[in-house]
Amino acid sequence: MSGQEAFRRFAQQLQRASGPGGGGLPGGSGRFFAGSGLLLALVGGSILLNASLFNGENTCFQRTCES
Repeated sequence: MSGQEAFRRFAQQLQRASGPGGGGLPGGSGRFFAGSGLLLALVGGSILLNASLFNGENTCFQRTCES
């Protein structure tokens, strides 16, 4: 198979996938947005937790530290 033939075949596969009924996200776009929203909420929650634990006001967590 020559390079030109391989490229032509690849272009045909792309056209089929982008045509009606082909391609698209498995499960629809609703699942994609729900998954990305969940991921965004987890990342945001971890940033907030990190900021609340290490905010600079209480730099010593042990009872033996002198203030």
